[in-house]
This record gives sequence, structure tokens and C-alpha cells, in this order.
Amino acid sequence: MRFSLILLTIALALPATAQKPNPELVQVGPKGVFVFTGPLLAREGGPVTGILIERKAGEQGEFKRVVELKPVTSAKDVQKGIEKAADVLPYPIELGGQRADSISARIQRYGTREQLGSASNNMAVLLGVNSVWHDGDVKAGTLYQYRITTQGNNNQFLSSFVNPASQHAVDRLMAFNSSYYEHQRELNTWWSVAGDHRPAVVELHRSVDEEPFAIVKPKVRIDRLGQDTVLYQFADTTAPRHRVFRYVAKGWDHFGNAMPVSDTLYAASLDVNQMPMPYDLYAEGDSTGRRVNVRWQLNNAPVVKQISLQRSTNSETDFVTVAELSGDRTGYMDEDIRPATSYFYRFVLEYKATHVPMRGVSFAAVAYDKRPPQPAQELHAVPTEEGVVLTWMHPERDVLGFHLFRADEQGPMMLASARIAASGDGAYTYLDTTRSLRGDRSYHYALRTVSTSHVESNFSDTVSVMPVTNVPVPLPPRDLTAQVDVDVAIVSWEDQSSDALWQAYGILRSRSGAKVDTLWRNTNFLMDTLDADGQATSYRVFSMNALGGKSVPSPAVSAKARVALPSSPGGVQARAVAGKVELNWEAPVSEPVQRFDVYRYTRGSEPVKVGSVAANKPARFEDASPAKGALNFYFVRSVAASGAESGPSREVGVGM
Repeated sequence: MRFSLILLTIALALPATAQKPNPELVQVGPKGVFVFTGPLLAREGGPVTGILIERKAGEQGEFKRVVELKPVTSAKDVQKGIEKAADVLPYPIELGGQRADSISARIQRYGTREQLGSASNNMAVLLGVNSVWHDGDVKAGTLYQYRITTQGNNNQFLSSFVNPASQHAVDRLMAFNSSYYEHQRELNTWWSVAGDHRPAVVELHRSVDEEPFAIVKPKVRIDRLGQDTVLYQFADTTAPRHRVFRYVAKGWDHFGNAMPVSDTLYAASLDVNQMPMPYDLYAEGDSTGRRVNVRWQLNNAPVVKQISLQRSTNSETDFVTVAELSGDRTGYMDEDIRPATSYFYRFVLEYKATHVPMRGVSFAAVAYDKRPPQPAQELHAVPTEEGVVLTWMHPERDVLGFHLFRADEQGPMMLASARIAASGDGAYTYLDTTRSLRGDRSYHYALRTVSTSHVESNFSDTVSVMPVTNVPVPLPPRDLTAQVDVDVAIVSWEDQSSDALWQAYGILRSRSGAKVDTLWRNTNFLMDTLDADGQATSYRVFSMNALGGKSVPSPAVSAKARVALPSSPGGVQARAVAGKVELNWEAPVSEPVQRFDVYRYTRGSEPVKVGSVAANKPARFEDASPAKGALNFYFVRSVAASGAESGPSREVGVGM
């Protein structure tokens, strides 16, 4: 059996350039994300001729094209699209129930989702006509945003970010009542659901006389019960007379998110007055914590042949019979129990009117031990790159687990974890990976032990720790400058010491051919003696805080000492001899010159160095490879021991 609730109207009529993200554009299903493409359907000759969908992964990502939806042009296209929807919708789709020719005609005539009629509420149809697109190529934990462009009118819709793991929790159907109408041969069951996310497609499964469950297709009626509760009535017209049945309901919302399977509803094709079940159930442990007193009420006890009281330590399996009682009994004292243990009871009734017994739902009772357990012992906390590792010991075995509490600096102790389950060896380890933990704060941890009677102990001893994750990184220095006073560099930058955690500046100094060294300063300037040979020194600065965090280095600045330049050579002369050029010049008087560099060029070309002559040798040079058939120009520079060069001498030209 399947039926469809009214699909929530999705506000898609946005302006042509929608800037505000719309959360209604995207919905999450079990196999991916459903993207609504707008109120207008793509059709040939219509205002919308196609639909472009782009996707962005992560808030810092870029939109990338993922699909371009073409118009649906025929009933065959509609039928294929509906059939393909079965791949992404887990609930049953009755393909024959959809009039593909009628849907195709409405698309061509109206071109709007609203004019599809009743089919506008059917997710398989919406997928088939491209009013909704399913994105199955997504990963849980990643945020996605979609941009939909309707080609033709160029409208754009922007969705909000969606996480494929954030599926809706579908509200569960609760068994409400049952009744058999003899004259109509109908076994009616009623189910209620309260909440905002109700199932849209429901299957009813039935078991006859404890046989396997099978799907049935009853008549359906839906009523409202109170302000926010809906009541479903399923009229099973195929239920044989004088039998006992079990019913369960399975459901999904339009996007395939499954609701939890309902509890089992027992019903019989007899007058309900002939099939009584215990009510006003009561079970409570007495003050000693060693007995459970079970009481109930039962109408029409004479039709009951026997009451079997069953017990288990869980709500679903491993039930065993603890007492077989007559129908007139309304109480039982269960003494075969262990203190501080939860027990679940249920009734199985045999009736004189039928050979098939009926089983009730389970209900719980606990014989409480009201004494608080011992607190955890030997609590330790160690910071690691993954988080804070906590270890402790607890000698008792009869505990459910522990609640971990954490305080930030001087704040109160707050619950920091779900209950940590007890283990058998008494030694425990827990990793606190909370992302909000910061490396510049101290955190205090304590534990409370939870007994099997759900009684909490006092707090354990408190431990304190400073994480090594999320350690704040200081800002890098800005506006780094370098000034030179003869042979002293004065390097300065914007002061960052207003940061409460700031500790020092590190200056990375590098020189050609030398190892980079680090200088430490508590001020925002450095005075450094430069190399007298005129080589440049480079400086970069970073900040360091008290937690050891270092900023990225600032951009580099460089400085070099101001070195006096030597005088240029004088009296430069040149002449051509046997295909070569001979040059001579006069060295500067009383200047510390190390060598002379000779340069040559021709018109339209850059000067190139053709040779060097040491200062302690005669001031002449022979160029054996001048340019043939051209006018060669020459000049000479003096070079000091520091590497400083003079300006060029007077140029001389020689034709070849």
C-alpha cells in the first residue's frame, strides 16, 4: 500500500538574480541531494529552454557545472524519467499509475510544476520531468551549494549550503487502536504520528497467525487528531475471519528518508471485546532492590485461558516465561532478579475464543540500588595533536559508564560527551577531539560514574590541561623597511607587541654565500653592521608568541653599505693592427684599483665585457675578435677590491 501526503510548497519564485541562498532548494535523501530547479519546466519554445545546475564544494570552493537538463519533449521521455527515479527513491513506485501522456501534454501546454495537477506532489514525476534533479555524486561531511540557471529567461536560484549527511529524521507511526467490523469484513487499524516531518509514502505489512509478514493494500483514510497529530486509518478488507494478525508500518518521506519501523500492532478478526489485553501496566522495584512488583488490569477475564508473563534484559529478544497465570490474576511478584538491572516484561495471552495467542508490547522495570557508585580514580589528561587523551581507572564492574565534564578556564563544569560505556577491565581511555578546544586556554576535566541503576557518583578529582591543537598563530610583522647609514642597516617594522601572547621577534638574516642566521629582538627595530665589500644583506622578520607559535615571515628587504666608487681610467686610445684592436689607458692615480674591465659594442647592440687586466700589469689590452666591417666602440671601467665599479671611461671607436 502506498499513498502520498501533500508535498510542502517550496518557495522557488525568486527574482531573476537571486542573491539570498534559499534553503528550500535542496533536500537530502539516503542516496544524495535533491535539487529543485524552479517553478517553470523546461520545454521547447517556452520561457525556459533548459536548466543549468552548478555545484560548489565547501564554502571556499568555486561553482562548477555538473549537469544541463534538457526539455522533456514526449510522453516517452516522461516515462523513462519516472522509471529512472526508482534508482534513487527506495520506496515502491507504481509506474503504471502515472499517466505519462497526460503529464507530457500539461508540460507542453502550461510549462509549470503547479499545472501538473496531482502529479506535482509525486517525487518520481518531478524527477522524470526535471523539476527536481538528484545529485548522487556527493560525500557525507562536505558542504555543497547549488546555483540553478533557467536558460531562456536567465533566472538564477542559489541554494543554501547542505550536508549530504543531514538527512531528515522521519516521524514514526505509532500504533493507536484496532477494530473488526463483522458486517463489512474489515479489520481497521489506526496509527498516529505527531511532528513536522511525517512520512509521505507508507507500506502496511501483515502477518497472519505468526506467519511471515507480507504487504497488504488497505483502504486509507487520513484524519487530524489535535493540533499537530495526524491519524491514519487502514481498512484491511482481505483479513480472514477469526484470526489473529500482526501489523507493522514502514514509511518514507518524499526524498526516501525512512522512518523507524513502527511497533507491532496485534489485532484479531473478532469482536475486540473478545480479545482483551492487560492495561494500566505497573512494574516497580521495591525498597530492597531485590524484587519487582508487576501489576495490571484486565477486562473480560473469563475469555482468557492463560496469561504468560515473559521477561528479558532487552526490549526485543531473549524473552523467557517467568510465570503462567490464570486470567483472573492482576499481579505478580518477581523475586528471581539481580539488583541494579533493567528488566523488560511482556504478556502473552491465550484466549478461549481462538487458538492463536496474542502478545503485548514490552514494558520496563528496574529494581534500583539507590547507593551512588564510587567516583573514577587516577584521572590523567595528556594533550596530543589529535586532542586531549584522558585515562582513568574504576574498580567496580556494575557501572553503566561515565559522564565526562569539562570547564573552560574559570567557567562551570559542562557535560562534554555522551555516556562513555563501561568496559570489563576497569581501565579507560577517552580522546576529546572537540574542535573548539584552543591552545591558548586551560581546560579542567572531571568524571561522574553512572551505576546500572542510573545513579551518578560525585565528581572525580579534577585535572587541568592546555591543548596543543588550535594554538593561535601571531600576526606577521608589517611595513618592514631598511635604511642605510654608511655601513649600518637600520631595519624597522610595525610593532605587534600589543598581542597579549606576543613574546619576541625573530630576524632571518641572509648574505650571499653565508648561512642564514636568526637574530632575536624584543623591540621592533634592528641595527646591523653591513659588509664593507658592498654585498647586500637580506632581512625577514617573524613574530613568536608565548605558546611557541610562529607567524609566517614578512616579505624580505635588503641593504648594503655605501662604498666609495673608484675613478674611471683616463687617456683611452685604440688602433687597428692586423685585424686586431690594441687599447691602452692611464690608471687613476693613488686609488685602490684591483683590475680594469674592457667593454665593447657596435651600434644597436648592448656593451659586453671582452676582458680584464689586473691593476699590477701594464694598462693595455688586445681584442683579437672585433666585429668585421663595423665600427667597434670601447670603454674601460676601474674595479675596486670591494667589487665597486667606476663609471665608464671616454669611448673610442675603431673601424675594421
